[in-house]
Amino acid sequence: MIVGAAFFLGVTDPAVQVWFAFAGAVLGAAIVFVISALSGGATNPLTIILAGSALTAFLTAMTTMLVLSDRAALDVQRFWQAGSVAGREMSVLYGVLPYLLLGAMLALLSGRSLTLLGLGDAAASSLGVRPTLVRWVGFVAIVILSGAATAVAGPIGFVGLIVPHVARILGGPDYRWVIPASALLGAILVVAADTVGRLVTLPSEVQASIMLALVGAPVFILLVRRRSPVTL
Repeated sequence: MIVGAAFFLGVTDPAVQVWFAFAGAVLGAAIVFVISALSGGATNPLTIILAGSALTAFLTAMTTMLVLSDRAALDVQRFWQAGSVAGREMSVLYGVLPYLLLGAMLALLSGRSLTLLGLGDAAASSLGVRPTLVRWVGFVAIVILSGAATAVAGPIGFVGLIVPHVARILGGPDYRWVIPASALLGAILVVAADTVGRLVTLPSEVQASIMLALVGAPVFILLVRRRSPVTL
């Protein structure tokens, strides 16, 4: 979405690009969820992964086509694809802060229901939980939080893959603990990666996304080998 805005509209101001990034994240997540739901009437992790992979491949091809034909779009794509908190003004954060607060509130309020949903739909329903409603609320919270974060800092991977597993190891599977702990641990991890990236190659800088990939990939593999998959 950001590359398209630069190519078709000439948008290069980061304060404006953040809104295109947020809109793109929301639209992409909605498309994946709809495709997954239409595949069998209900969502499951496998169909979400397949739909996300297909959409990613299509959008990557379209983005590559645009950046190869326009220098401004290429510069914008390199800036956002790096994934970093460097050079982001507070005004950009303030623009998406209401959405971050809304997403955090939805996530925190869903903690108990998500924990019960881990017991299975039948058991959760018997305890007063409405599985479909809980999944929709969770979907909205994920879209808002991930969209706003990506809009501000770009695609910084491995945070969402590593941090929740670490939170579960430290405090158990209760989402009333996992959600706030993941928020705190994720912030600590990104700040630590950004700080290390500024120090290891002075006077230049390694983006936080690269540092997290170097550390995160082996850590995630270790977590997968030590723990069984968590399903909802």
